[in-house]
Amino acid sequence: MPTVLLLLTITLFLCHFLTPLPLVLPLTSLFLTLAHYTITHLYTSHLQKTTILTDIQHLTTPPPRRRNGTAIVVGGSIAGLITSAVLLNHFDRVVVLESEEIVLNEHGKEGERKHVPHGRLGHVLLPLGLRVVKMLFPGLENYLLERGAIPTQLSTQYQHIYGGLIKQAPYVPDTGIILTSRPLLESSIRQQLLLSNRIEFRTGTVVTGLVVHEGDVRGVKVFDGENKAGIVEGVVVVDATGRSARGIKWLQSLSYPTPPTKSYDPHQQYTCARFKTHSNLPGLLFNVGLPGKRHETFAIFRVEDNECILGSLSTGNPTAIAPRSDEAMRAWMMESDNPELNTTMFERVGERVGEWFSWKFPGSRWVRYEEVDLPGGFVAVGDAVCSFNPIYGQGMTAAAIAATTLDTTLRTTTSPKSLTKTHHTLLAHRLEPIWDTNESNDIRFKTVSPSSPLESHRVRLERSGRVFEMLVYAAQENKAASRCLLRLMSMVAGQGEMLEWRVLLAIAKVAWRRYWE
Repeated sequence: MPTVLLLLTITLFLCHFLTPLPLVLPLTSLFLTLAHYTITHLYTSHLQKTTILTDIQHLTTPPPRRRNGTAIVVGGSIAGLITSAVLLNHFDRVVVLESEEIVLNEHGKEGERKHVPHGRLGHVLLPLGLRVVKMLFPGLENYLLERGAIPTQLSTQYQHIYGGLIKQAPYVPDTGIILTSRPLLESSIRQQLLLSNRIEFRTGTVVTGLVVHEGDVRGVKVFDGENKAGIVEGVVVVDATGRSARGIKWLQSLSYPTPPTKSYDPHQQYTCARFKTHSNLPGLLFNVGLPGKRHETFAIFRVEDNECILGSLSTGNPTAIAPRSDEAMRAWMMESDNPELNTTMFERVGERVGEWFSWKFPGSRWVRYEEVDLPGGFVAVGDAVCSFNPIYGQGMTAAAIAATTLDTTLRTTTSPKSLTKTHHTLLAHRLEPIWDTNESNDIRFKTVSPSSPLESHRVRLERSGRVFEMLVYAAQENKAASRCLLRLMSMVAGQGEMLEWRVLLAIAKVAWRRYWE
């Protein structure tokens, strides 16, 4: 398009000098060319700042400079594992310190972990996160499929959202996912990492603090499995300790300022159990309630071993009582605004093979590390920085975003101090649109208070929520809007994709009807 406009502009100017062609035509073409270039440049800059879509391509390329020394990752779950793969591309050696002893069962999968009780719940790596993981671990997809993981396309699944069925587009690119349990995914990634002789895993090792010298980290203080104190030396320390965010206490013990925190409680509760699957069960099936009107969301998704997870998520209801039996779950489903669909969901699963399990989400929280002074070489990723309402399925993908952001920062900075500041600042820009979208949906329940008491904050979020709601309604009747919604939910597109003219037209039609109704 820019080339065509440029050639047209040159041609019109030549015609103006050689023929009586009015000057206004080449000037108009020049204006359109410059406007198109400016808009494209601004949009590209916005994507680079607020998404990792332009950074992913560099994940597997050699960095401009390798860094000497050891990188330490504290926490051996998804965020720590993905980040370790990034660090292997930049440092001589990587050490992963995990406080729990990780035990594999007879099938080679990790068992239930004390510090990850929600690990038995349904987890999904959204298409953006899957793209990052596949680039970092080229053999992981086949490894998972050989162990029974379910490949599928998010765009082809039965998706009942906000009381209506999303209109199916013929093909929505970049929406592939792999359905698997979290224990299988984590153990598979760990096995891929162990193929390198430059990474070391130490389980049963508790990190008690940072070692800082002249403003830069030099390692961590630890207690090993035998309660012996020691120091692990390193030039970079990554806090991947999840919601416990132990890095805050480490910094406080060294008299560094406590980073400010944004938080709110969406009153979110999980309930789920594992069932045997029927052969005709789709990979993923869910019924999402309208924020502010229906609290419950119901979902089924298949995992390995011919099993599936059936569950419900209640949002915005502080007094919700989770069902603990098949009969209670069926009754809860029947109370929703689409009992026929939910009953069908329940009847499409086989025999229950696990106990009902419930988990109360502690609340959405964002630690604003970019706003305080930190020791050089200290970095936080995953839930240690930002923990989202799990109903949106973004946790593991947010960890992939943080790891990719760290890769970008390592390529563009030289000193430990600039690494820390640049990483957290850039990561904040990329988390903000996700946080705002989630919070704008959650506060539609009157029982959910926003993260800021300012009225301007609530008004801004309510406006954003209304736009997203109209996009969802438009997606129930328009393929362009459906494609845009699915790509936004998959996190493979920036919010600027909503400005495509067919999407804007579909949203305008919905807004017009709602205004006159």
